[in-house]
Amino acid sequence: MSVGSRLRHLVGLGAEGRERLVRAALELLDEAGLEGLTMRSLAERLGMRAASLYWHIRDKDQLLGLLAEAIVAEVPEPASDLPWRAQLEAFATDYRDVLRSHRDAARVVMAAQPAAPRLYEGLVRSLLAAGFNGEVAVDACHLLAGTYVPAAVAEESGLGLPQDGQYGDLRVPLGSVTHGRLEIANGVAGMTLRADPALAELCAGRFQGKPPTVQVEGGTVRITLHHKRVQLRMPTSDLALNSAVPWDVDISSGVWKLRADLRGLRLRSFAASGGTAEMTLLLPAAEGTVPLRLSGGVHKLTIRRPPGVAARVRVGSGAHRLTLDTLHLASAGETRWETPDFEGASGRYDVEMDGGASQLTFDTSQEAEDEPPEPLVSARTAGAAASGWDEALSPEEYPTLARLAGRLADPDPDARFEFGLQILLDGLEPRLASG
Repeated sequence: MSVGSRLRHLVGLGAEGRERLVRAALELLDEAGLEGLTMRSLAERLGMRAASLYWHIRDKDQLLGLLAEAIVAEVPEPASDLPWRAQLEAFATDYRDVLRSHRDAARVVMAAQPAAPRLYEGLVRSLLAAGFNGEVAVDACHLLAGTYVPAAVAEESGLGLPQDGQYGDLRVPLGSVTHGRLEIANGVAGMTLRADPALAELCAGRFQGKPPTVQVEGGTVRITLHHKRVQLRMPTSDLALNSAVPWDVDISSGVWKLRADLRGLRLRSFAASGGTAEMTLLLPAAEGTVPLRLSGGVHKLTIRRPPGVAARVRVGSGAHRLTLDTLHLASAGETRWETPDFEGASGRYDVEMDGGASQLTFDTSQEAEDEPPEPLVSARTAGAAASGWDEALSPEEYPTLARLAGRLADPDPDARFEFGLQILLDGLEPRLASG
């Protein structure tokens, strides 16, 4: 079919043609995000030139409006026999679930307000039936549907994390693989790496910006990241590893801002070359001798292992602000240290750094043993890694906030959403009594 005949077919279908266009745009949004949704990419998906789309839609703003309508059309209406507050709670929960099910949906809806009259129609009708006056009903809809829910989802999505177990960019099937090897080329800049006991695939992940290049050979997954400018406190990629199989992890060309929570993983080895800065590595119990090799120097590195696990650390050149369990060194040259039980231990970590080390902490953490690993799909842990609250709040400078740093640094998006929703509804309820 020629371009002209395709266009005539699309335009001639009327509402059906527009539905086809919106469906293709929604698929592209889920795959490539809002930045990847362009008139050119949409035209290519539909098999036509970009200029031909303007016969059917006015501009990208209109396209976003149509997309927003399609997204909010998925939100079910709450049961009309529920009390007004229960109706709004059900609506907010369902609306949030729908926005989280599509990539960048909250941004689309906020850019195309009001997304759909149907969204407001049902809410206003419920509030009027409950006894609220029209002005209060409309203002409540603006606040709940137009601002609070999409803004909350946008904040969660801003962490770059998958929601409800849905990974948007990478899925590698497990198949018959019995041993995994992760190789990351071109360095890491802003990543959360996690063990996920609930993961059905060998590994799965989400990446902001241009998707990575991925090669899979048996259990070896080679990922080449294509970096863009990194926002300072926000992870740009997120990767889960299936904890049912043992893993070797090898990162080349440098590491910056990596939080690797490998508790629960069967780790066989970990290596990073090209220098490491601002990395937190939470280790599982060791099986046999597990080598950790870091080359090119390290800065602001924290490695925590479970209590009772033997270890040896070797730093090839000078060290500054070094903590090895209970040993604290302001500065040192070549350093060799090991736990008393290292030689006879059946499970142990052998850590070697061939460059210098600055602000290195290698110790045990009761938290790492007592707290089970959270699934990677939770925005909570990566939010803590990305927030920087725990580093920014010194007790001397911020004595009040420092006591609450854990709460600030480790947000639970579900609890935060519910808290905000209840505050909103609590504020609305007196309007019914007075009105």
